[in-house]
Amino acid sequence: MRTTPWMLGMVVALCAGPASAQVENPRETRLSTVPQWVGYKPSDQVEEIGRLWDHRGVRQAASEALGRAAAAEVFRVGGPEKVVARRGTLVTWAWCRRDGCPAGGYALVADPATGDLFVCRGGEAGGRGWAGTDPRMKIPLRGERCGDADVIEFARLNARR
Repeated sequence: MRTTPWMLGMVVALCAGPASAQVENPRETRLSTVPQWVGYKPSDQVEEIGRLWDHRGVRQAASEALGRAAAAEVFRVGGPEKVVARRGTLVTWAWCRRDGCPAGGYALVADPATGDLFVCRGGEAGGRGWAGTDPRMKIPLRGERCGDADVIEFARLNARR
């Protein structure tokens, strides 16, 4: 019996179909381990998982949201840090400059289910406010502020159910 190319293609498609459906989207899973830091500060060396600031997915998402140069500034922690906390389906953490708390510094909000990261840059200089990897993000009314209440409001507005 002679095998035609279309028959061979059908066999390959049928065999490959279920396997390709199981492939994970790296963008969606890049922040899936972030909740392991809840209760710790981002610079704490958590046993077997390291520091949150060194997390490859967080660094990748920050570069995507802000650009490489601005993202590098986020990781130059220059003051007190807030403990990583869960806000519904999202995870939040922050740091502020020693002389600028609570307005100066950065607040980060991660969605472990989608791989999206949102960053609020505080301070007096330009470029402050929210940026993120999901263009559908909703900005709080006081969108240039990054205090605790603003982060909680941002998380409330953007939590995916």
